[in-house]
Amino acid sequence: MGLSILVTGTSSGLGRQIAETLARHGHTVYAGMRNIKGKNTDAAATLAALAQEASLDLQVLDMTSPTMPRSSRPSSTSWSTRDALMSW
Repeated sequence: MGLSILVTGTSSGLGRQIAETLARHGHTVYAGMRNIKGKNTDAAATLAALAQEASLDLQVLDMTSPTMPRSSRPSSTSWSTRDALMSW
């Protein structure tokens, strides 16, 4: 049984590599990415395609944005079922 993991910074670099690798190895990955309808559109499309074949769920997540509703931000309650958090 795989782990349930939230990975942030999945638009590029290490965050993206980790998210893709974990999903392909059978873990459930919640891939956090900001600005998926702007500069990260291509990265979001790539991860959305991977979600069709692996257990990956793309999440809009921008903890630095004052406009992101507090209800959308992860809390200790809403993310309590995750086994790990990898923040990049």
